[in-house]
Amino acid sequence: MLDILPAPDHVAAFRITGTLDEPDFDRLIAEIEASSNAMRSSASSPTSAPSRT
Repeated sequence: MLDILPAPDHVAAFRITGTLDEPDFDRLIAEIEASSNAMRSSASSPTSAPSRT
């Protein structure tokens, strides 16, 4: 079983118990990819941390 836990935007938090079946695994991968993409796009936005030059 897969539970997606509440967490800040820059954190992916999950609880996995028992056996992770294929639909749960697919959901886990989708959540990780979405979190990674969100972090990537926020890191490249001009309002994020100033660049070092």
